[in-house]
Amino acid sequence: MQTLWQDLRYGARMLMKQKGITAIAVLSLALGIGANTAMFSLANAAFLRQLPVVEPTRLMFVFNGTQNSPWNSTSYPNYLDYRDRSTAFEELAAYNAITASLGTGEAATANVVNGTIVTGNYFAVLGAQAAQGRTITPADDQTPNAHPVVVIGHRLWQSRLGANRDVIGQQLVLNGQRFTVIGVMPAGFEGAELLEVSEFYAPMMMQAVLRPPRGSFSGEMNPDLLTKRGSSWLRMLGRLKPDVSMEQAQAGVASISTQLEQT
Repeated sequence: MQTLWQDLRYGARMLMKQKGITAIAVLSLALGIGANTAMFSLANAAFLRQLPVVEPTRLMFVFNGTQNSPWNSTSYPNYLDYRDRSTAFEELAAYNAITASLGTGEAATANVVNGTIVTGNYFAVLGAQAAQGRTITPADDQTPNAHPVVVIGHRLWQSRLGANRDVIGQQLVLNGQRFTVIGVMPAGFEGAELLEVSEFYAPMMMQAVLRPPRGSFSGEMNPDLLTKRGSSWLRMLGRLKPDVSMEQAQAGVASISTQLEQT
């Protein structure tokens, strides 16, 4: 089901890019791990919905899957290897769409909202700034469950919080745990994906609270998805260095893949 949804989402993205919009350049390379394929797609401004980000033409989505289903996700340990070993990207981030129950205040009624769990460099990769407060940084994403902070989208700020200008420092209850609001994103920024609207963003290290494993989903049984290499649940987004071509990025990731396979 995960693969089917990802394929459908990608197909819809492609259809919505018609009417003269330049097509996204896509490259593929063979990965050693499980005979997988990594797909690079150079995202242009139209593909990213003309978000308030810096130089969107240098952004690349990285998919990890089989040749028959190339738009798959990756595990957190695999992401760390690509992030730490790659020399092609200024930054390589990981993220995943999530849903969570939302409460505000002491006696709030829970509501389900859509959000994104992100690595600490997610906003740096996009070059996106908060309209109020600040965005999540690597300092917020070091230790599991240590930094329950949240950045909220403009839509949630208006519809659920009454556009309260004193929202920074207040608390939201997400999946039963209190998170401190540290920032509000500007209007028009709803995440990096065309067909998904994110109302909040939280650090990857809060995975146990916001994205617990589901036994019926890809066989996930380990409660700590941050340590399990076999659980593919994350998407990757990178910012290519100015002097690096897609061909060079392709070769670099292929080399890392070979190293991982040998290990």
